[in-house]
Amino acid sequence: MDINKKFFAKHKIAIVTNRAPVSPITRSNSTIIQRSIGGLVAALEPLIGQFDGAWFCTVSKTSKLAKISLDHLPYKVIPLELTDVELAKYYEGYSNKQLWPLFHYFQMHCIFDKDDWEMYKAVNERMADLILRNVEEDHFIWIHDYHFMLLPKILRKRNPKLKIGFFLHTPFPNQEIFRVLANSAELIQGLLGADLIGFHTKQYVEHFINCAKMLIPDMDKELNQNILIYNGRKIKVGNFPISIDYEYISKKASSEKVVKKSGKLRAAYQSEFVGISVDRLDYTKGILERLNAIECFFEKYPQYLKKVTFLQISVPSRTKVDTYQELKRKVDETIGRINGKFSKNGWRPIFYIYSTLAFDELLAHYLMSDLMLVVPLRDGMNLVAKEYIASNLSSHGVLILSEFAGAIEELKDALHVNPYHSELVADAIKQAIEMPVEEKTLRMHHLREKVKANDVYNWINRYFTSFNEIVQENKKSSKVC
Repeated sequence: MDINKKFFAKHKIAIVTNRAPVSPITRSNSTIIQRSIGGLVAALEPLIGQFDGAWFCTVSKTSKLAKISLDHLPYKVIPLELTDVELAKYYEGYSNKQLWPLFHYFQMHCIFDKDDWEMYKAVNERMADLILRNVEEDHFIWIHDYHFMLLPKILRKRNPKLKIGFFLHTPFPNQEIFRVLANSAELIQGLLGADLIGFHTKQYVEHFINCAKMLIPDMDKELNQNILIYNGRKIKVGNFPISIDYEYISKKASSEKVVKKSGKLRAAYQSEFVGISVDRLDYTKGILERLNAIECFFEKYPQYLKKVTFLQISVPSRTKVDTYQELKRKVDETIGRINGKFSKNGWRPIFYIYSTLAFDELLAHYLMSDLMLVVPLRDGMNLVAKEYIASNLSSHGVLILSEFAGAIEELKDALHVNPYHSELVADAIKQAIEMPVEEKTLRMHHLREKVKANDVYNWINRYFTSFNEIVQENKKSSKVC
């Protein structure tokens, strides 16, 4: 599927994210710009790259990106430069020590700090200043993620005619969790400045509406519709599960380079079966629980010793934060302990890569694996699962998926597990290994068709169709008034 070019040819797009879509790397004493790694940038670049768009983001004043020209890019990148102190409070502080853990149901990791909240508000105000200096009323402004939850209201207050959309890439928690935040009502009011508020799943939509009804008593809701009415405006709330560029990944996975690399990797592991997991090193991903399940698997099914190898690829994340440093220490220790317990005659149960792999190399790892474990304790969606499906050309791979990943609503033919129950995950691994080829093929065929039909372009088109509909509806209502 392609982007609706007819629609976007008539409209200007402004995307707002915390992270820049590009990053500088140094090679041979020269600095070049490359696309930033991550699902969000990969999903949005097809849109912004083809049309007259601007990408607003934050950068550190001391970073290389703040010191080099971005004029040669196929779209405008307009950065908000922040000091290290501002980033420490707005990003590392309020965004990632309060919102991130709370939205993933890890309130025990929340660190509440009033100064962080004040900086979060200030950065949202400054981003609004930057946007208003660079956009016109005909722009569709698409704000992304929990870093900018106050921004829709700020923009709406300064220019009521703006077209504002918001999309949250994390889970949205239930009201019992969300109300833990001291500033919960202000965050809801911030989002209600948008025309369209998007989430990955129907459950997140329900959670948000319930929180809004509880915290904003003067807000109304249209009967049998996810339309909220606040300050004389209609706000649509919808689920739009994010996805990947299926055709691009499938084609790249079938390239000679990737297939050849995959064969070499498979030979190096010298096991009858290979399982893989790929995550950022984050406590929400359930890496320790997964390792415990792998240990349980070998204890319960010792016949698979020397026959099954697992590969854990962990992408470094938030390395300056104490919680993440402690997690890395525990993961390193746990892998070392399990390997020490079961390794025999040159074989070991777990290989560990702590690095960011090039995309071709990542696809080669997907391609050579018999099963993938995607078992986060909580995840907004999980695009790694969809990448694995798109690159599974033989259709013989098996996806084991957590019940707490947003992708569970779409990927019904995966093996669903509770990541907190080690023995059940171990049983699912055995089921995947022993599954008849016919069943593997049928399950993966269904998964591939699902992801192919609901690719990143479908996600963008569905979102902007709803976005435009509610904008036009509000425009008609304002004329009547």
